[in-house]
Amino acid sequence: MVDEKREEGENTAETGQAEGPEIDPAQLAAFEALIAANHDDMARVAFVISEGPGPAQDAVRSAWVTAWRALTSPTPPAAGRLREWLLGLAAVEGRHLADTGYRPGDDAPGGPGVSATQASAARAYKSDELELANALAALDGPDRMIVALRYVGGLDAESIGRELSIPERAVLARIARVLKSLVGEDRLAGMPSQTVADYEGALSERIRDLTSRAVVPLDPEDVAKAAIEAGPEASVSEQAEAWLRKLYELSRRVDPRVVLAIAGVVLFVLIVPPFLGGLLGGIGIGSNATPVPNDAKRLCAPDELAARLDGWESNGGDWIASVSVRNVASGACLIDNRPQPSLIDRSRNALITGQDASSDSVRIGPGDVLQTKVQVHDYCGPAPEQPVAIAFRAATLTLVAQPAAYSTSGVPSCAGGGSGSISMQPWSH
Repeated sequence: MVDEKREEGENTAETGQAEGPEIDPAQLAAFEALIAANHDDMARVAFVISEGPGPAQDAVRSAWVTAWRALTSPTPPAAGRLREWLLGLAAVEGRHLADTGYRPGDDAPGGPGVSATQASAARAYKSDELELANALAALDGPDRMIVALRYVGGLDAESIGRELSIPERAVLARIARVLKSLVGEDRLAGMPSQTVADYEGALSERIRDLTSRAVVPLDPEDVAKAAIEAGPEASVSEQAEAWLRKLYELSRRVDPRVVLAIAGVVLFVLIVPPFLGGLLGGIGIGSNATPVPNDAKRLCAPDELAARLDGWESNGGDWIASVSVRNVASGACLIDNRPQPSLIDRSRNALITGQDASSDSVRIGPGDVLQTKVQVHDYCGPAPEQPVAIAFRAATLTLVAQPAAYSTSGVPSCAGGGSGSISMQPWSH
């Protein structure tokens, strides 16, 4: 089947009907091999965190989009730790889906895609699987990420800390606490407890058996194509480079003068109009040549958006959060460009609340990602329950952007003893 697909793709390319940037066949083959070797373990890792086979597979497919972009960037990840990096991506995406409450429609109670928190209603679980699923469901998100990477992925504390941006000592402390909880409350019957190594070995075996339900048949080529198609479009320079490569091949078979003439037309079409558009747009001419799509007629619903806190940056005593929101629905919708931001603790109690600024709505299409920066200043209250997050509220829409990995950042120092302040930049692509 794979050979037939490749042959079809080659025929399409020869007739000039292929869409998108040209992909290096060697790169594509390497990417497919990477998917074949790692997809199943990534799904196992995501299953522990997202608690269902459907969300686990969706998390891994999102991780492959990120992986393709990183692998084809000027600074790809180190080849020596690709597996650890990929498992870390799966853990982060699994946590992201779990935090947004996403569940695919086929994960109904009693079905093969039941979440672990609904395990008591699932006949598909055997008694020992039910016991383990409920034990894992009792752990918080960061603990499940660490458990997944250690007992499914086989990563040591140093590797886990590097992939999740957590100090190694914090990883070891969390592992010890999880093991103490499982052993002390005797949640898992029949487990060897003579040594920690014996217990961890048996726990790893049981978790891998449970997570086998997240493994499904797949075609690495299909997964690779989906990840590549979800990536960013080729830039003008990349399009020009691809066309020039084709023209170089053509020049070996036809009159070079003809090729030079075609090359001139290609470069004119690709480069001159964007250049003139920017120049004329800057002086008010032709600024409406590419109208903004007007297909968004309504405000986004909460389940159509997935927000994530991508990282914190220290700025003196303040903290600045980088936040992104993605449209996970199939249609375009509108989001308030300046909603009311809040700094919240783990229990979603507001620590600092900002202003709901008056602004227009901004369109967010299917798969689009909007980004913003949020600055928090002057917190003098009691130490909050970590991790803290950023929430946005506009009318009936509330978005919560949780950290992609466990973080103890985000709480500004007490500067003036006031009620604190929080502000955000408008959403931008």
